[in-house]
Amino acid sequence: MSITIHPGQVGGTVPAPGSKSVTHRALLLTLLTRGGTIRNPLWSEDTLATLGALKAFGLKAVATTEEAVIRGEPPHAGDIDAANSGTTLRLTTGLAATLPGTSRLTGDASLSKRPMGPLVDALNQLGAEATCHGEDGRPPITVTGPAQGGTAKIRGDVSSQFISALLMAGPRCSDGVTVHLTSELTSRPYAELTIAMMRTAGFTVEVLDEGWHVPAQRPPAVHLEVPGDYSACAFPLVAAAITGGKVTVTNLPEASGQGDEAILNILTTFGCKLTREDDAVTLHEAELTAAEIDLGDTPDLFPPLATLAACTPGETRLHGAPHLAHKESDRIQAMTEGLSALGAKIQPTEDGAIIQGGSLSGGTVQHHHDHRIQMALAVAALVADGPVTIQGPDDVHAVSYPAFLDHLTHLGIQVDRSDQEAPA
Repeated sequence: MSITIHPGQVGGTVPAPGSKSVTHRALLLTLLTRGGTIRNPLWSEDTLATLGALKAFGLKAVATTEEAVIRGEPPHAGDIDAANSGTTLRLTTGLAATLPGTSRLTGDASLSKRPMGPLVDALNQLGAEATCHGEDGRPPITVTGPAQGGTAKIRGDVSSQFISALLMAGPRCSDGVTVHLTSELTSRPYAELTIAMMRTAGFTVEVLDEGWHVPAQRPPAVHLEVPGDYSACAFPLVAAAITGGKVTVTNLPEASGQGDEAILNILTTFGCKLTREDDAVTLHEAELTAAEIDLGDTPDLFPPLATLAACTPGETRLHGAPHLAHKESDRIQAMTEGLSALGAKIQPTEDGAIIQGGSLSGGTVQHHHDHRIQMALAVAALVADGPVTIQGPDDVHAVSYPAFLDHLTHLGIQVDRSDQEAPA
């Protein structure tokens, strides 16, 4: 199985898919209230895993393209298959600790490599009985609740998803939950997004000197609307920047609460010219210059920015994100391998990469079953001197951006799938 991307200049307008991060959190907040309605959700493999978790916990869901309506109580323990979704696994593990009975949580081979030990330890501090059955604190997980709550001390430098899981568990614990950070918090905007959404839904979250306190509470049903995904929009915008094209991405409201909204400022730092009209952002010109970018708060932007750097004259340094090694793949290694196979000069570092911009060649690369790696290498193919074949299942992008290949085609790019014959 594979896809082949042909070089070409992009141009046109595409809508950003709904935010994956917001959809996950919005769905799970309905378990803490009396159900609710989520407008404009993203239906991808990851968010469908979260919807499945709600059903396993005993809630009833009616899902359409436009909305999800969640009902049912009281929730109970359940068996969760998080598939490839780290967000599903981590946030539902926290919620499982608040439910009576024993929940079993697992996922695919990639997910079984994701660290869970710090979260499991924190849940045990809150009175749950949680165990990692994989090596070195990895899935599968069993959790028996309900936890009564209290104070959980936890590192913040492994995953902000652990923090979000504990915050979301707080309202259902009789004693509430106090989260005490014992190290600096990485990917802070994702935890802040959780807090902002909880407050919008009517929850109280108190800020402390070294953490937060969430008291026991139960607001009424939640009603939330999902904005477009700034993590996803990075791919068509970078495609425009490196091919000299003009692309407009719609469904991108300002002040969305997503940390990856920083992509717009980062692209400007690289020399891109962007304009906004209401919820539409257009990249219409780029005189690319190398940059130094700290991705500590926005690690999901590393793959598309590594592609951008490989096409930008001069030396670019992407740094601040050692946790990239613990994503769906080791993204530093995966992008180093993929871009190097296309002729890029890229030196991996402990927390990112140093990249010398230049020309790219066609060839064959692997996506390592990582949606963001597949999309980043597909964008790199647009400026190669020949077609680029990306080996592996051709639908891995469906984890976060199901319409990605269709959008590339709409923007003028020839995409051949392994089950299709290439045009003559």
